[in-house]
Amino acid sequence: MKKSVRLPFKMALLLLTMFSTPAIAHNVEIAGEIAGTWHIEPHHNPRAGEPAKVWIALTRKGGAVLPLEQANCQLAVYRQPYTQGDPPLLQPQLKAIAVEQYQGIPGAEVIFPAPGLYELELGCVPKTAGTFEPFEMQSAVTVAAGTAQGVPAPTDLLPTDLLPTDLLPTDLLPTATPTPATLDADRREKTQDHDRSKEQNTVISGIIAAALGLALLIILSRRSPKS
Repeated sequence: MKKSVRLPFKMALLLLTMFSTPAIAHNVEIAGEIAGTWHIEPHHNPRAGEPAKVWIALTRKGGAVLPLEQANCQLAVYRQPYTQGDPPLLQPQLKAIAVEQYQGIPGAEVIFPAPGLYELELGCVPKTAGTFEPFEMQSAVTVAAGTAQGVPAPTDLLPTDLLPTDLLPTDLLPTATPTPATLDADRREKTQDHDRSKEQNTVISGIIAAALGLALLIILSRRSPKS
């Protein structure tokens, strides 16, 4: 007769979690008869100042899901290092969500304010006394710098009205859009300039003609015989 091998409850929960979820680096914590599989999106690599989705798949002994509707849970975010009794940095509101094969599990959106080490703490009590023992579980997370932090905006991406005009190329300086009245005034000014130039040319031509006529008279008077 073959002897049956019984695995400890914690080991059974770990194996169940490993084979019932995709191959990704979930963090599994166990408190009493409840196991919590922590997941942070995107890809367990949150960035400071950017929304991260945190969810915890709570499962009972045997693998049944413990939905949020059966528990009063609170999520707290602490900045590492911290001492017992310190108030949490954040207390995101938990909502029942559906992720992968889990239905109604607690999840929340968290925006970590700065890069560094944080600890997430989940505390739950049953809505109906006796359905499970109250528990707390923690998960550590490392937050990377956000993509927009510490990167100065290049001046070529700034609006030109925010830059000193003496530093801008002349072809980038804003120009006023001419109005119909401005165009009419420009045309009148050009017409007047043309008329003045025409008058000046007429006067100059008259002076030249008079000078030529006078010179011709002088030449003719010198050639005529003296009486």
